[in-house]
Amino acid sequence: MATFFFVMCAVVLFATIILALIFRNKNNASLGIILGGIAICTLLFYLADWGLSNQHKDEINRVITKNRATVIGIDAVDARETPFFPEDSKYNRYYKVTFELNNKKLIGWYRALNSINDLHSTPTKGYPEKWILPDSFDTSY
Repeated sequence: MATFFFVMCAVVLFATIILALIFRNKNNASLGIILGGIAICTLLFYLADWGLSNQHKDEINRVITKNRATVIGIDAVDARETPFFPEDSKYNRYYKVTFELNNKKLIGWYRALNSINDLHSTPTKGYPEKWILPDSFDTSY
């Protein structure tokens, strides 16, 4: 998935450069082409980020429901607000998960990878995926 967005952005930037060179004598057209290319790449970035966030939420729902609990809320939080701190990295996202199990409201924590390709991969940067949940929970995939 990340490869798709990277390739799409590369194609847009390449097309932007080619079109800007073709219309280099027309300043307004060149500027419009460059701004349009940047706008499209920005949109692709936000689409990839939205997709990653949805993948994280799907993984959270999968693990919680697998353990016969019900997700009440998923909140993205700063690493400083989690038990993972001081393992803070820009290559990870941190979630506070509120769920209900046996009529008890519980809180869990999830450290996710910012890798849209495989959420469970071993990262080259940052920290690996990790859950902090009650002992009886199964987080395997």
